[in-house]
Amino acid sequence: MVSTKIKEILFEDLSFKMYEEALQINIHSLECIWDSKNIFEVLEKENVSGVVLKNEINDRIMGFVVYESMLFSVEILNLVVHPDYRREGVGSLIIDFLKEDYSDSKAIRYKLRESNLIGQIFLKNNNFVSEGVVKDYFSDSYPNCIEKENAYSFLFLKIKN
Repeated sequence: MVSTKIKEILFEDLSFKMYEEALQINIHSLECIWDSKNIFEVLEKENVSGVVLKNEINDRIMGFVVYESMLFSVEILNLVVHPDYRREGVGSLIIDFLKEDYSDSKAIRYKLRESNLIGQIFLKNNNFVSEGVVKDYFSDSYPNCIEKENAYSFLFLKIKN
């Protein structure tokens, strides 16, 4: 299990009342952000869920993940850690939650922007391997994002004994 300085933590489903706080974390964390329209549209899809990791002491969201569960795998759509909780194991706790909660799934996948070097290192440190490049995977209309950008596809493959 991952070591973290924060001991009083709680996982909760990402509810409507948490969207604004989650979006604010997104704004302060990523160059290419999801807006409220994006998050609503994605979470309305079948098999898509969101989970937040909260600090029980101050009730703040430390990080969140939005993911799609499929028959044999889980696809992470967005994973964000609040800047105040970076380098404390929060992202790894979220990954561990998915690994445990979806223990019957054979794999966890995440496609990251080619420009997201910190995210790529994070995934490698959490035992994901690169599957390769997906050309022009991201096509954005966000003002501060590259219009088309390649993605690195990462995979955590579960091996059962």
